[in-house]
Amino acid sequence: IKGAAQGKTLSFKGISYGASTEGEGRFMPPSKHKGWTGVREALELGPASPQVPSKLIPESMAQQPKGDANGTEDCLHLHVWTNSLNDKRPVMVWFHGGGNQQGAAGDPVPFPGVPGHFYDAHVLAGERDVVVVTINYRLNAFGFFAHPGLATEDAKYPYAGNQGLLDQRAALAWVRANILAFGGNPKKVTIFGESAGSEDVCLQMASPGSHRLFHRVIGESGGCTTRLPTATQGASIAGALAAAVGCSGVTDELGCLRQMPAADLLAHLPPSGGEVIPTLAFGPVVDGGFMPKQPRTQFDTGRSAKVPYLVGSNSDEGTLFLLGTPPVTSEAAYTAALQARYGTLADQVAAVYPAASYATPQDALARAFGDEILVCPTYDTARRAAAAGAPTYLYNFAREIPITIL
Repeated sequence: IKGAAQGKTLSFKGISYGASTEGEGRFMPPSKHKGWTGVREALELGPASPQVPSKLIPESMAQQPKGDANGTEDCLHLHVWTNSLNDKRPVMVWFHGGGNQQGAAGDPVPFPGVPGHFYDAHVLAGERDVVVVTINYRLNAFGFFAHPGLATEDAKYPYAGNQGLLDQRAALAWVRANILAFGGNPKKVTIFGESAGSEDVCLQMASPGSHRLFHRVIGESGGCTTRLPTATQGASIAGALAAAVGCSGVTDELGCLRQMPAADLLAHLPPSGGEVIPTLAFGPVVDGGFMPKQPRTQFDTGRSAKVPYLVGSNSDEGTLFLLGTPPVTSEAAYTAALQARYGTLADQVAAVYPAASYATPQDALARAFGDEILVCPTYDTARRAAAAGAPTYLYNFAREIPITIL
């Protein structure tokens, strides 16, 4: 492959670690890429998985992969930054965020007039002398489709769902097999990620089949020890999508779904997740394979990876989940917002987060949402990981954002 110099750092972008998942590969575990002959240029970031555009990143600034502005099923690519091809430096593998619904290793910086990409790693690789790998993996219904019929299609993997997590595992296997050629040490691999990526690195810790592929873990804003949906619940969600696109009840339901244009599946994702992330219906499940039992059970019974684990969150991170929604400006509106989200528990939440204790009711709501979605699950996972024998370090990042988000 042919890369490029980026300052003192070498970059190799758009390397295939798995075959295209189009057609018969849709919803299946990842398969190896067949490779290529001659020299392949590795100069452009690989395309994103199919997804609904994010409210956080305007469509006009979103990555425009070849063939489809909303992503492509030929998305199993990774990108490598390194200072030298002749050393054995520590390796860091990045899992991007986006609720496992959106995002890519090529996400642009979503601020007008600011060029570049969030996850361009030439500074990290150059200043810290590590080899950095960023990856794309399947998302939403393409990456977390737990249709029960999938369990009968592959005798080697009789389970359904968690395709995106299997993609991540395949990328780690690629790193183990190939990173030495990029100056990296396959015996010193740290996996790290943010938001959904933070949850996913935690799930890799909890999954026995992934343990040999990494040696340290960093989770930024998210744990994984709150309860995942069961395989039965995942099957129900998959069935609802099949019905929505007209494939329910046909002789070959999976065949019907595989013939459906990706855009049609995206158009029928249930709009239940809010403004920033439109849907959270499709996500990791306890499938009996990748995830044998609930992640909390994996930790509590000593079946999780016992590797150094740094995990934490940010102050007032709930503001992210309120972007694009009208602010609550009164205590009555705050109470109504809590009741809409927490139902009969709203009074208990209000007692812990009284509006009078914050500068505005909106600030109280952001703190309650952020603690529920990210801070408390992160802390719960840290406690369980430490009890399971992993050297665990907990942080809170409290620096205020020095820019205005438009």
